[in-house]
Amino acid sequence: MSFNGSGAFVINSTGQPVSANTLIEASVFNAFTADIATGLSTCIAKDGQTTITANLPMSGYKFTGLGAGSAAGNSLRYEQLFTTGAVQMLGAMDWVKGADIASATTINLTTATGNGVHVTGTTTITGVTLGSGMVRLVVFDGILTLTHNSTTNNLPGAANITTAAGDRAIYWSDGTTVYCMVYMPAAGYQEKMAAASQGEMEAGTEVALRSMSPLRVAQAIAALGGGSTLVRTTFTASGNLTFPAGVTQAWVTGQGCGGGGGGTTAGGNGGTTTFGPNGGAVVLTLAGGTGGSAASGTTGGAGGAGGGTGVNKGRSGKAGQYKQTVGGGVNPAAYCVAVGGRGGDGECGELGSGGNGGDGGNSSGGVSSAAAGGGGGAGEQCFSFPVTVTAAQWDVIIGSAGTAGTADGGTAPQAGQTGFFIVEYLS
Repeated sequence: MSFNGSGAFVINSTGQPVSANTLIEASVFNAFTADIATGLSTCIAKDGQTTITANLPMSGYKFTGLGAGSAAGNSLRYEQLFTTGAVQMLGAMDWVKGADIASATTINLTTATGNGVHVTGTTTITGVTLGSGMVRLVVFDGILTLTHNSTTNNLPGAANITTAAGDRAIYWSDGTTVYCMVYMPAAGYQEKMAAASQGEMEAGTEVALRSMSPLRVAQAIAALGGGSTLVRTTFTASGNLTFPAGVTQAWVTGQGCGGGGGGTTAGGNGGTTTFGPNGGAVVLTLAGGTGGSAASGTTGGAGGAGGGTGVNKGRSGKAGQYKQTVGGGVNPAAYCVAVGGRGGDGECGELGSGGNGGDGGNSSGGVSSAAAGGGGGAGEQCFSFPVTVTAAQWDVIIGSAGTAGTADGGTAPQAGQTGFFIVEYLS
C-alpha cells in the first residue's frame, strides 16, 4: 500500500505482525519489500535523482538555503526580488489595464485592478489614496478639476489642473504623500504653454504651465525690484551702441539682409549683419539670403535660399513661373504668362525679406515670351537672443541688401530688404 495519499506510509498488513519462531511466507515478505521500495521511490532524493511529478503543498513552510537564480527557469531568492540595489529586467513587464474608476472627491488607486486605469466622470478630485511605493498610470476620460493637496494630491507646481479628455498622469506614493509625478496634456505641452504677460508674472496670477521669454522674465523681476525701464534701440544701418554702466544683459532680435529677385540675370546675395563688442569678437552673426536665379528661356529661375541653417534659417524665395493657357481657336502662344517668384518673407515685417523676382519679358499685348526670375531668400533671423554685456560700446554692422537682377520688359525684379537689429535691455 505504501503512502496513503495523505503523506502517511502504511505497511502491507497481510501476514502482519510476524511472530517469533514462525515461518514467514515468501508472498508476505515480497509484498512487504515491494511496499518499502514503492515508498522510498516516492520520496525526494536529496542528491537530485528524483524528478518531481506533482505540485508540492508547502502548508505555509519555506524553502531555506536556496541558491540564487541565474538563468531562465531558475527560482529566485527573496533578496533577488526585494532588494535595495538595482533590479535588472530580462524581458518586457506588461502592466495590466484595470477597471475604470469613477471620479469622486477621493479616488482609491490602491485597490485598482491594474497598474493602468481610466478615470471617468467630471467630479472634482481633491484626494487620492495610494499605498506606499505603488505606481499608477492614469488616463482622464472627461473634463474635471484636480485640486492640489500637499498630502493627498500633490500636483506639479502646487497648482490646480483642469483636465481635458485624454490627459494622463503618473501617481506614486512614499507612504506619507501621494504625488502626481508627471502630468501630460493630451494635446501636448506646447498647446498648454501660452505666454504669460509681464503683469501676470508681477501679480503672481500667471496660469500654470505658461511660459515667458527670457526678456519678459527679466522685465517682471526688475519691475518687482522697482525703478527699471525697458530701453529698445533699432538699427537698419551700421552704427554703435553704448550701454549704461551696470547693464549686464541684453536681448537681440534681428535678421540678415534679403537676397535680390532674379530677372534675366540673377539677383545679388544679401549681406551679413553682425553684433559684437567694439574691438572684440562678434557674438551674433545673421547671414543674408541668396539672390533669386535668372530665368532661362521658358524655365523659371529658382528661388534663392534663406540665410542661415536650422531654426533660425530665413524663408527661401519661390521659383519664377511660366504658364501656358490654351484658348479655343486662338494661338496658344498668345496665352503664355510669366510671373516672378515671391521673395522669402521676413519674420519682423518687411525688414530682412527677399526681393520678388521680375516677371517675364513682354512680346506684344502684354503677353510673356520668356519665363520669370526667382524670388530672393530672406536673411537669417533670431528672436530675443540673450547677450552678456562685457563692454560698454558695441558695434552693429548691417550689410547691403541683395541687388535686383536685370528686368526683361515685365514687372522689374526687386532688391532684397535691408537687415536690422533690435537691441533691448533694462536700465
